Amino acid sequence: MAKSPLSDLPTLTEWLKAHPGEHLLPAATVAREAGIKEATLRGYAGESIKAAVTARLRPVAKGDFNGRYWYKPSDVEAWLEKSAASKQLCRRHMQAIHWRKKRLPIQGNTTHDHQD
Repeated sequence: MAKSPLSDLPTLTEWLKAHPGEHLLPAATVAREAGIKEATLRGYAGESIKAAVTARLRPVAKGDFNGRYWYKPSDVEAWLEKSAASKQLCRRHMQAIHWRKKRLPIQGNTTHDHQD
């Protein structure tokens, strides 16, 4: 079985020692900002379809004791922008498909009844 790229993440303590002066956002805060659940947020980190269609958001560290993911604020900001742009593009695409459909009259409700 292939090893997950998320299993190689450093712990929060290790990351903070290697990057002094920088701070990270916990997964709960990122999910709240995006208006989604933490489980949904984890889907954007892996190799899921959701991540491939919109944008990936890779955590940079995992919690020392609880294993929760931590993210760089700059990555979160870029991901939120890409996600919003992707949603807008999807909405426009769906509206274009909907309005491009040829509308057929309802059977039995036509204005030109041909009676013999």
